[in-house]
Amino acid sequence: MAKITNPDRRKQGGIQYLIDSYGSLLAGVAVLLFFAYLLSIPKSEMRGLQESLAVSPTDTSLNLRLAEELLERNQYQEAEKVLAWAERLVEKNDAAGAADKARLEELWKQKHLEDPQEIQKLIEGWQAIVGERPYYRDGYLQLAYLYFMLGDKNRSLEYVRETLDIDPNFEPALEMEKRLGAYLPSAGWAAS
Repeated sequence: MAKITNPDRRKQGGIQYLIDSYGSLLAGVAVLLFFAYLLSIPKSEMRGLQESLAVSPTDTSLNLRLAEELLERNQYQEAEKVLAWAERLVEKNDAAGAADKARLEELWKQKHLEDPQEIQKLIEGWQAIVGERPYYRDGYLQLAYLYFMLGDKNRSLEYVRETLDIDPNFEPALEMEKRLGAYLPSAGWAAS
């Protein structure tokens, strides 16, 4: 504790007296309160899963939860690695539950439908198909859906229009054109 050099300060009281008298103690208490606050913050789901997997790396359900968390964070390459590992675990474990197998399949589908690289591969495949079969309305509609998933609504609407050029009464294309028109009213795309 710091020694008070001016006895009149004690009589004056106030914050300055406390700081002079107990400054280092108050700083220590503040630091302890800060660390107590940090310890009270719950761990993120990701961090908790990683710590659990460090102890039990062959736990299929933990790996599937980690893959799900990675997909939610759009970390597709990491999710793919975890899903591949979980798939090997399921294949090795004859006792793997149907729920784990179904969840693994769902997560693979989710990864393929959300990963922009995977969507681009699908687009290239469908472009090849409509290149060989130029009147295949469903192929153009698939391209419209895929471009929509990538966020390219103008390109999506172009493929919807191609679909409707082939079959003007194709209900799924008419519905998609109507929905896209709500996204692109300023572009002059009114649903017909």
